[in-house]
Amino acid sequence: MLHPPERVKVVAFFITARYAGQNDREAFMEKAIGQLALLAGQEVSPAVGERGRQEQLFALYRDAALAVRDRGGRLVLVVDGLDEDRGITAGADAHSIAALLPARPPAGMRVVVAGRPNPPIPEDVPAGHPLRAAGVVRLLAASPHALVVRDEARRELRGLLAGGGLGRDLLGLLTAAGGGLSSADLTALTSSRPFETDALLRAVSGRTFGLRPSHFAPQGEGAAALHILGHEELQQAAREGLGPDLLGAYRRRLHAWADSHRDRGWPADTPEYLLRGYTAMLAAAGEAERLTALATDRARQDRLLDISGGDAVALADVAAAQEAHAARPEPDLEALARLAVHRQHLTARNSAMPETLPAVWERLGHPVRAENLARSLASPFEQCQGLALMADAAGKSGDLGRARQLLRVAEEAAQALVHSAPLAAMLGVLAYGAAEMGDEERARRLARQLTGMARVLPRPEERVVCRGGAAAAHAKLGDEARARELARDALAAAREEPHPGARIRLVALTCALVAKAVGPDEVRRLAAEAAEDVRGPSGAEHRDQARSALAQALAMAGDRAGARRLLEQIGSAKHRAEALHGLALAGQDDGDNAWVADLVPGVERAARAADGAEEREEALVLVTSALALLGRLGPAESLLTGVSAAGRRAKGLAAVATAAAAAGEPEPAVRLAQAAETAVRSAADAPGHVRLTAGLALALALTGATGRARELALHAVEASEALADPRQRAWLLPGVVAAAVAAGFDEQADGWIRALDPPEARARCFARRAQIAAEAGDRDRTARLVEAALAEVVAVVDPYVQCDLRITLSGTAVACGLPELAERLLAQAREPAQGVVLPGQRAHLLPRLLGERAQQGDGAAAEAAARAEGEQDLLRTRCLAAVAAGLARRAPAVRDTAAVLRLAAEAEGAAPATTGAGRRGPVLRQLAEALARVGDWAGAERVVRSVVDDVQRGYVHTVLARIATDPVRARRHCAEALRLDVWSSVLADGGPVAWRLAGVLADEYAAVTAAAA
Repeated sequence: MLHPPERVKVVAFFITARYAGQNDREAFMEKAIGQLALLAGQEVSPAVGERGRQEQLFALYRDAALAVRDRGGRLVLVVDGLDEDRGITAGADAHSIAALLPARPPAGMRVVVAGRPNPPIPEDVPAGHPLRAAGVVRLLAASPHALVVRDEARRELRGLLAGGGLGRDLLGLLTAAGGGLSSADLTALTSSRPFETDALLRAVSGRTFGLRPSHFAPQGEGAAALHILGHEELQQAAREGLGPDLLGAYRRRLHAWADSHRDRGWPADTPEYLLRGYTAMLAAAGEAERLTALATDRARQDRLLDISGGDAVALADVAAAQEAHAARPEPDLEALARLAVHRQHLTARNSAMPETLPAVWERLGHPVRAENLARSLASPFEQCQGLALMADAAGKSGDLGRARQLLRVAEEAAQALVHSAPLAAMLGVLAYGAAEMGDEERARRLARQLTGMARVLPRPEERVVCRGGAAAAHAKLGDEARARELARDALAAAREEPHPGARIRLVALTCALVAKAVGPDEVRRLAAEAAEDVRGPSGAEHRDQARSALAQALAMAGDRAGARRLLEQIGSAKHRAEALHGLALAGQDDGDNAWVADLVPGVERAARAADGAEEREEALVLVTSALALLGRLGPAESLLTGVSAAGRRAKGLAAVATAAAAAGEPEPAVRLAQAAETAVRSAADAPGHVRLTAGLALALALTGATGRARELALHAVEASEALADPRQRAWLLPGVVAAAVAAGFDEQADGWIRALDPPEARARCFARRAQIAAEAGDRDRTARLVEAALAEVVAVVDPYVQCDLRITLSGTAVACGLPELAERLLAQAREPAQGVVLPGQRAHLLPRLLGERAQQGDGAAAEAAARAEGEQDLLRTRCLAAVAAGLARRAPAVRDTAAVLRLAAEAEGAAPATTGAGRRGPVLRQLAEALARVGDWAGAERVVRSVVDDVQRGYVHTVLARIATDPVRARRHCAEALRLDVWSSVLADGGPVAWRLAGVLADEYAAVTAAAA
């Protein structure tokens, strides 16, 4: 390794247990990606999630190998210590480093691995991989030089062990810690003087002890270095020489040291080891309880946030603790429940974080903070947006190399998205960005992917996004003929939208999307046609959305008068402000936005006068963003004094920070970006608090903890009454009413419901009360509440809502043994179902309707109706899976198990062919439920493993935990659900095994909420 052959470039990784976290795939990817990026001439940029980092690694294998070959050399990847791979030592479920080694190395690359003889090959290494071929094994002769170094190190090791005192203490602490301690750490742990510690470390440095860089501290001259043992054999020899008693004593000393920092609230001078290496050591040692205590320590979470700028490290600690518990034969559900509360809290405190903020920090020269913040954003889609905006910021700062690297990382993260709609939107953004940065190959490849998706996606809006995104990219590349062709295809797809109001809106949005692809004259013509359609019969919301989009399209085409005219016709303050923001963007692209400034006063007045706090604040934030684009930073920031909602305020602050950074004003940009982060993380989520408190109250009531349930139910009622937005209150009240009724406030519930508006809200509350009565077995009360709900349903205008409510009520009647009522309700649901034309609504209702028909004994007709969906593969498959689940829910005495298994097999076989992994989730959930209910648990668990999305897989585990009658199986599925799904969902739908955790969840949630306040 020290003297490779001429022109050979080596990328090396040494798998070792000398310090924690150096024998798993995360450490391998981190180190290998950095070395490969250097050889490829690329900046190291963040990838989101393990899959994103894996895709980044394999792309860098190719890029680095090509770059080295172009310079006349060869790339060699060397991995030593493969027998220490945690994928071998941590069981069959672990993911290995070995599986990350390329089976077919690109561009002349070679892979050399070394280790002790005959280690087992990890199960995730695919068949046909060279590691599985016996012929690749070569026995190495011992190196004389290595033998000399080893013998000297062993002599030093024996001397340290035999000599006792400070030398043995240093050795024992580094062995117990797994490395990663600084000189200052060792001085504190041994109560020695700094010069004594440093002198001894220098005396044996290079043989017994080695160094590695700090993770958090700045690098460069004078940077902090962390000590490790010099070789894996020394680590093993030290463990054997010290023995379990001494090693245990040194671990206890480390624990006491950690406890002392915990007792001081994890102060600013907390050593790096206690924030990073210590948790890895605990995880490797299987100390799940202590690891849980660290991961759930709020003060430590906040210290990690201060140091790293995000919550990614704290979330990783929570995940490590969850894995430690879930790996045990008997998982600790209470510990997993507590950890789930903290994971949800850490995620939620970033849920309103603007996706524009990482780009601000990128532009200000803080790439590590930008990376951590991007990885902390609440959803994979937002993380992709954050990375794409970081790429744009790097490009505008003149660093095209980093911009292209970030764009590639964003693409890798986007390709892991499981839902087709956000994937299409993200690929369009990335294709245009690649074209803008001159990365023609990437832009054309992404455009081809978009056009391919457009051929198979069922919804017109998704096809519009695909073709419009591809059109914009081709226009930027200068391929005008192809851009116009794709634009025409996008407009044709928009006109296929069946709902008139939605069609008008979609055509207008398409005009804006393809404006740069078709030219100014064509935009004006299309906009004139669409404007005529807008004057026809359509809802006010659709008209305003359409006019806003058309105004932006005309602005991009240079028709300022037309854009102004349409803006003034918009009735909604929010959509008028949205149009203003779009006009400001168009003006910024043209280099002349002075004319937009003339429109600001009128739009601002309309925003301030808007009815309802939500619309007023959303409009004010959009006006703020427009002012920021116009360069009026002071007035923009001042406007935010009228915005109280933390998420909206943060969005406005981020917009002004972005403009300040772009204008070369770093000080206000930093202040505004920090204010945006603080606003989000210190805000209380009032609607979320109502929902979670009501869910806890209901579960406590179901387990007999009536006193605690009543207390929480009353709190949920009071908190819901304090909500400023009546729509939020109406949406949340069914859950609040259910909790209150279960807790014994049945008489008061009538008054709360009658005061609600509109009828849909009252109907949902009565329907939820009926479910509570049905679960209690009160048939008469269930029937009365169902009729009360129906009395409200008849006043509901929307056929989708009517049908949805009738299906829900029919299922409640079945659960309570009222078959005639259930049949009547289901028959009534079919008529409004015919009036539901929006594809998304049909995709939700039709499987539910057919599943209920199957459950009520009409399985043959339900199956025939499912098959009548013809060539619409996804909807047909969803319907077949729903019919299978409906048949499986029937009583065992009348259940047609053969039909369940037949339909399940057909739907499972068709599921991989459906478009989008995210869309397969509901199909697979129904299949897992169907198979579990008929006793095919092996099949159900096979289906669970095929669910790609973690949250969806967690929800399937939640359903299986509720179904399982074997307590061990129920607890195992509940453990996986708590590890993957949000705890409120597990509590609501996980059945008795989850309800019994309500007390623990309530205590932890109260503690977290109090600490946040």
